[in-house]
Amino acid sequence: MRIRERSGGLRPKTLPAGEELVQLARLLVEGENFALNIMIIKEIARLPEITRIPQAPDFLEGFINLRGAVIPLINLSRRLGLGTGALRPKSRVVIVKHEKEVFGLAVDEILGVIRIPAAEILPPPRVIRGKIPEFLGGVVRSGGELILVLDLEKVLSLEEIKEMKKMGVPLGGKR
Repeated sequence: MRIRERSGGLRPKTLPAGEELVQLARLLVEGENFALNIMIIKEIARLPEITRIPQAPDFLEGFINLRGAVIPLINLSRRLGLGTGALRPKSRVVIVKHEKEVFGLAVDEILGVIRIPAAEILPPPRVIRGKIPEFLGGVVRSGGELILVLDLEKVLSLEEIKEMKKMGVPLGGKR
């Protein structure tokens, strides 16, 4: 799926020397705006058939088969503690690579891509409650909206990856 790029209220501008632009894919999860750096995204796909995993952590939705690669699917809504994580017809899978492993993240909708100066990504405010703060890399204001930028290293910790491997969860999208 190609992501339609939108400026998100920020028009391209001349940046000071050495300042970098970051492209973020905007995701909708349980009505909340999140984003991931597009550099970690391999692709975005429609939700394929899911094979469930007995006795898996509740955020591990199951496996998907994407062109012959078996990929674990993380339900981002449940992972962030936002709700039941009911998958919908508009739900999409964001395929990401982390620590040499390939995962799918189930999200409600892809809203597009924004480009922002890296300096505009601010630390998350301390007033955010629940599980969400432990997964954030920052926040950014775009087009009058506050967007929560996820840190994939926090969403998928090395300890959890090791635990999944112990459970026999095939990681890395191997065929």
